[in-house]
Formats: sequence, structure tokens, C-alpha cells
Amino acid sequence: METALHVYESKQRKVPTAQLNERFLPLIENYPPPATKGKYIKIKYCTQLPNTQIPTFVFFANLPQYVKEPYRRFLENKLREWWDFNGTPIQIFTAWVSRFWKDTAMRWRRSSRNLKSTLSAKTL
Repeated sequence: METALHVYESKQRKVPTAQLNERFLPLIENYPPPATKGKYIKIKYCTQLPNTQIPTFVFFANLPQYVKEPYRRFLENKLREWWDFNGTPIQIFTAWVSRFWKDTAMRWRRSSRNLKSTLSAKTL
């Protein structure tokens, strides 16, 4: 029973974006994704998506299509090690970073707030 409660708490855990970037950006700088076709991949920013059933993280990169599965597993293992996500599935996505990446992140946050307010208004 204790294990089930621990897994449930892990599944509900939210990691602040600042903490994610403080830990991951130096790690990614020291151990970058391998170059593919002579192109170097740069991961600039990472965040956890709000309101998802499974903890979901997005890493914004200049060439997300070249981030391979072994490097995603490396990132996932670090997430599990640092924030104790053991026993729960984790989704990791890579997205293209544009000069408007902050706007995209803000849209996700705004849409989740609007969804929360709509759901709470309907339940009342």
C-alpha cells in the first residue's frame, strides 16, 4: 500500500521550470546530444506541461528531429534520479525552439488556466 501511495505522489509531482533548467541546462552543456549529419543539436529550454495525467516534459531544441531515443532515455533517467519519478511513466517530447518559444510556453500555461476555470465553473 505504501508503494502505491508513493507512485501516486510521484505521478502528481510538479517540477518548477526554474529547477528543471537549473539542473538540465548545465548537464546538457556538458553532455550534449550527439551530432547528426554534421549538425549540432542545442537544447535551450525545458518545462513540464501542466494538467497531464502522465508527467510530461518538453525540451526545446534547434533540431528536435535529430534527438534520438538513447538521449531521451538519458534525460528520463536523470529526471527519475533527481525528482524520484520511480514507478510512474514519463513522457518526453522535443519541440522546435523559435524566437517565439516564450510565447508558446505562455500559451500552454494560459490555456491550462482557462481550462481549469472552465471546469470549475461547470462543476459549480
